[in-house]
Amino acid sequence: MSIIENPFQARAVVDQGLPVRDEFFALPETPGADGRYDHRAFKLVAIVSSQLDSTVASNTVGHMLVALGARIGPWVLGESRQDADAQFHAPLARFPFIMLNAKPGKIARIVAEASLLQWVTTIDYPEEGYTTTHDDDYALALGARRAQDIVYIGAALFGPTEVITQLSGKLSLWRPKDVTDDGEDRWMPECY
Repeated sequence: MSIIENPFQARAVVDQGLPVRDEFFALPETPGADGRYDHRAFKLVAIVSSQLDSTVASNTVGHMLVALGARIGPWVLGESRQDADAQFHAPLARFPFIMLNAKPGKIARIVAEASLLQWVTTIDYPEEGYTTTHDDDYALALGARRAQDIVYIGAALFGPTEVITQLSGKLSLWRPKDVTDDGEDRWMPECY
């Protein structure tokens, strides 16, 4: 399997027999200046709708990161670590994670653009993820909606740092807000 050197490689080229997106395990370790792996070579971002209540935003990020971790595999994690009392602690992500916010239309544009790039793994989160409570109901709700009409309340991206920064670099860091911050009502699904 050959590695595509250009992380901006278009899907049309990728689909002609080059490595399949999400095969990060095939990438060699990138050494940093200190000889250890380069922890800045890749980046994780979660983007949530600026219209979300902080409870829903946090839950959305949790769901997306579970899906992202399952898709990219254990390669993204470090190792379990021992403290001075010989107790083990769970591994953490090996790469930076940033939580951002954007309006749903901007999230939709980022999801569309990211889905065309070779070395970017994208998890989208349509609002149907909250207006339904069972995966079968989620499938039915999405199946009844045209792609152009989907409202995204979140997206999680993983890939080469420069690519992820190009996709999300102009977004603001997510900060919890309440109604008094800007006068806007926050979106809360009926199931909460």
